[in-house]
Amino acid sequence: MTELGSFLKVADYNDHRADRKAWADSTALRHGVLSAIADAYGLDKAVIAQQAKHIRDIGAAEGERAETDEWFVAATDAFDQPVLAHDFNAVLTSAQLLLLLSCLDSGPDWIVWAITSVLCNVTAPHGTAKPSLRQHRRRIGPETGQLCCTL
Repeated sequence: MTELGSFLKVADYNDHRADRKAWADSTALRHGVLSAIADAYGLDKAVIAQQAKHIRDIGAAEGERAETDEWFVAATDAFDQPVLAHDFNAVLTSAQLLLLLSCLDSGPDWIVWAITSVLCNVTAPHGTAKPSLRQHRRRIGPETGQLCCTL
């Protein structure tokens, strides 16, 4: 379950369980944001989906307690923490970057932290201006805002 566990970690999903259902936006928007985050970290989305389906299938066959136990194992932090793909700037499209920026003001805290972890590492193509997160400092809080001040 390493791919799913890595995805849960980079999406900051494990640390904000109470907040994870608070995002009232569309499924398509959530899919787009989570897909961009997976792309930024070079994670295999098909494997993540397969592993998540496996856990859901266990729940269907053995009950909610068995499914909860499997999710707990998948969400346990790995010894080697996931890192951004070395070429993530080339992997993410302009549309994905704009989507991530647009969600800084509308997503719940768990996804805002995940988005910020990606956006704070974006480098601008030669000869272009680097995107600024300063306008989003109120939403993302002082800790993350400080991290983004270097942009």
